[in-house]
Amino acid sequence: MTKIYKVHRAQLSLEFIIILAITLSFLALWLPVIVSTQKSTQANIDDFYLKNTAEDISHSSDTLCILGEGNEREITIVANRGINITSSRTDNSFTVSDGISNISKDTKCMINISGTIQKGRTNIILKNENEIISIR
Repeated sequence: MTKIYKVHRAQLSLEFIIILAITLSFLALWLPVIVSTQKSTQANIDDFYLKNTAEDISHSSDTLCILGEGNEREITIVANRGINITSSRTDNSFTVSDGISNISKDTKCMINISGTIQKGRTNIILKNENEIISIR
């Protein structure tokens, strides 16, 4: 009886090792895919925030241009990375950049904004002064 018991125990140990090896090989194959998907998702989220920032600034500056001189508007910007905003002094455009991606937008009025927005949530106020949109 003890001989049969030892053989049965050895068989269970061997089955456990085989199942463990299959599980670990499955994880080894899928772990790089999971990590790659997570990085891709984070990049898409960062791009979304950058596009959202550019759209908010563009929409707000166009609204201020239509409303006329002296109007101002507060917008909230959310950034996962620092964002640089620069504007062209020769035409009605600006560029939003996070160091990886750049987005340029045109506006209805001359726009004179530049600066860096830190990571996190930031409120900025755009103002129409002498038909030029600027950050107050």
